[in-house]
Amino acid sequence: MERRVRGRDSELELLGDFIGAPGGVLLLEGPAGIGKTRLLNEAKEIARRAGVRVAAAEAFEGQRTVPFATLLSALLEGSDPVWSAEGLEHLRRESDFSYWIIEELQDVLERAALEGPLLVALDDLHFADAGTLVALRTLVSRTAGLPIAWIFALRPGESRAELRELLQRLEHARRLELGPLCDEAVAEVVADRLDAPGEPALLQLAATARGNAFLLVELLEGLREEGRVTIVDKRAHVRGGELPARLAESMRDRLDRLGNDACQVVRVAAVLGQRFTAEELAAVLHSRPSQLLEPIDEAVRADMLSESRDRLSFRHELLRQAVLGTLPLSVRRSLQREVATALIEHGASAVHVAAQVAESAMPGDEWAVEHLRAAARELSPTDAEAAADMSVRALELSPANSSTRGALLIETLAFLHGALRDDEADALAAEALEGALTTEEQAEVRLSLSTRLSRPELQRAEENRRALQLPGLSPRMRARHHGWLAYSLANAGLIDEAQEHAEDALATAGTDDEPARALAILALSTVAMRRGEYTAALAQLDEVDAAAAVAEGPLVPCLTELRRAEALGMLGRLDEAAVLLRDNLERQRRERRTCLEGAWLAMGSHLRFMAGALEDAVENAEAAEALGFPFSATPGGAGAMLARLQVALHTGDSKRRRAALTTAHRTHADGGPAAHWDATWVFALASGDARQAVGRLAAEAQLVPRDPAFLPHLARLALAEGHQALAGRAAAVAIGVARANPDVRLLAGLAAHARGLVDRDARELVRAAELLEGTQRPLAQASALEDAGRVIGDVNRLSAAFELYSSIGATVDAKRTASRLREHGVRLRVTRPAPAEGWDSLTESELRVVRLVGSGASNRRAAERLYLSPHTVSTHLRHAFVKLQINSRVELARLLHEHDVPALAP
Repeated sequence: MERRVRGRDSELELLGDFIGAPGGVLLLEGPAGIGKTRLLNEAKEIARRAGVRVAAAEAFEGQRTVPFATLLSALLEGSDPVWSAEGLEHLRRESDFSYWIIEELQDVLERAALEGPLLVALDDLHFADAGTLVALRTLVSRTAGLPIAWIFALRPGESRAELRELLQRLEHARRLELGPLCDEAVAEVVADRLDAPGEPALLQLAATARGNAFLLVELLEGLREEGRVTIVDKRAHVRGGELPARLAESMRDRLDRLGNDACQVVRVAAVLGQRFTAEELAAVLHSRPSQLLEPIDEAVRADMLSESRDRLSFRHELLRQAVLGTLPLSVRRSLQREVATALIEHGASAVHVAAQVAESAMPGDEWAVEHLRAAARELSPTDAEAAADMSVRALELSPANSSTRGALLIETLAFLHGALRDDEADALAAEALEGALTTEEQAEVRLSLSTRLSRPELQRAEENRRALQLPGLSPRMRARHHGWLAYSLANAGLIDEAQEHAEDALATAGTDDEPARALAILALSTVAMRRGEYTAALAQLDEVDAAAAVAEGPLVPCLTELRRAEALGMLGRLDEAAVLLRDNLERQRRERRTCLEGAWLAMGSHLRFMAGALEDAVENAEAAEALGFPFSATPGGAGAMLARLQVALHTGDSKRRRAALTTAHRTHADGGPAAHWDATWVFALASGDARQAVGRLAAEAQLVPRDPAFLPHLARLALAEGHQALAGRAAAVAIGVARANPDVRLLAGLAAHARGLVDRDARELVRAAELLEGTQRPLAQASALEDAGRVIGDVNRLSAAFELYSSIGATVDAKRTASRLREHGVRLRVTRPAPAEGWDSLTESELRVVRLVGSGASNRRAAERLYLSPHTVSTHLRHAFVKLQINSRVELARLLHEHDVPALAP
């Protein structure tokens, strides 16, 4: 018989109000045994009575290594599951399951919420797997505004990183903290359990539970078991003041009261975890499930175990922990090993037994090492944190003289970097390098550190330098260190030294080491790009054997394609670069390579700015930054930083200007000469002090800028401040770049523009405007038209510049050009900036996304249709929701209908 919840009237009222609201998040917090689970069950009943659909699950400590276990259990199980197992299996068959699962879950939740209000209730969230916690960070925010009530029960004070991050995201959630039951509530529970009000002595004994609901029930049930409660004059009396054995004695005594078989079942079950199946228990005990019927039944009757659907579980986690406490450590470890072995033989994956393996193993246990390595590899696409933990544990267990320890060390470093635990990885590498590694293993460790794009270029280069000083390096290893050193130096702007090391890499690699040759050629092409020799760089990249490069991982092929896209952009072949961008974004998304996806988003920002798509450029930069991408790391990074600044200047957006400045300060602190030049260019343009800007730029070593279209701008800035030498250098560089890339109309036009400004040659300025027409660079063309029109007083050219500026949203430039036209008696209206709110405020990209999503497409489908990253789709949606002042797709669909905006078929 279900008894009424006592002492929680205000909490139940709050739960009722919360479930009746449109949606939100409620954190139900309290220590073990305080009554969280019971209150959560009441919340589910309140929801069902109100016609609210319920998706609920309990997290278990043993499932921490199973990705998305808790959340999937909530959505797939129960009498009215929100999702179907068929849908999950269909998704699992895709190679990018781990990437798309969150997108799919968002779609599932949105569809369920469209049908009616939904309660998602998760118990013991502190035990949830990292996949569930990461998914919740995204899903709760993305479904804000939908009729979805989230209730999470957990113990306060848990310190897991993923849980901390989730709770930080939920800082505005409602909190319900459960304290001990009051004396009145304790008296009511006594009356409920013993079928009569308790007399003072009994209530005094009940008070020893200190208001903990679980312990109070255990105490009362113990008194009943021992026959110490009698009903006299309709009141419950107790014999004796001592605690019942059920509570006062140790769990060992309680187990002793069970039969031998039931005792064994309970002890083995405690090692299996809080929740398990009879089949799993039978496999560990080498029995048939039918042979366990009686001992399981005895354990259930003794209130140790309970049945829930197709699984067994301990009645409370406190009971399981107490049972584990009765096992000597050596016996516990032996049982954990036996459980892990039996489950593996029964078909369980390495991930499902990882916790038992990790806890049971002793140093030198190579069987455990191999299983933990397998678990780490399996976990890495979905749970980088758990993968790193498993690999670190495997390394701790690995024998010092193991032939595989060096490879395991490299794997562990990779997993730590994948989990963004760079400090831990650096400490491990430093410790390993002080140990007894072979020369080749030391070089492998340093090679791993040198390829981490999150590290500044010169730090990466230093790892290669140290490795190259090691005696007896193999040609293969020497070639790779020369190649990565060359690449890092070239990116840092130290191009002469970079070329020497790239040539050393080619010479060392010979003709049969294609991966090393690919890396060396990538470095040489980077040198060529730094010198403005874009045609030569593109020709070099065509020599790279992509198939051979892939054999050593995805990094070199990706960087090669990034460099190719950049070279195409510099040559004005933006259509070809856009195809590369689309294909590579899709590949990195599919293969869950977040850092490389960030690199392509950053490159996309650079390319979209060149094409005059100013809002798209910023949105790509923001999407890259949201992934934690370091802008100083790869070819597109600095371009994205500069693109964001340029857009801010062309549109008068002070907020974006400040964001670009913040990034520039980080870039200047971390990078070499190239990063200093890029950052200084940002400081110069954003400072508002032209004289100081010119002084800063003149003090920097001359480098070809990230975008040669900056050179006419630099010349104009220097001339305005009377710095003829700097203007002359800018023009000379532009002319040199054009000569290094003959027959490239874009570069010839930029050279003519810079030279026309410096020489005050009107014919060159007119020629520049003509050359730049049709080069897919509207800002560069408009700038040349404006300068030509200004110098010769040509209203037609000024008007053409005005139209170009206006067409791409460069309102600051349009206003300036309109002012010049007024001097000639021509009055043109500057198109007002797009409003901050409403349909007219949406960019073309945002409108395409909302038309798809509003007609029922998931983020995944929208990304596929529009050839975008899902992160970019999410960014577009987030901006659109703010501009439209809505919070959900339901509201979006309604607005599309009300405003008669044509939908796009998903």
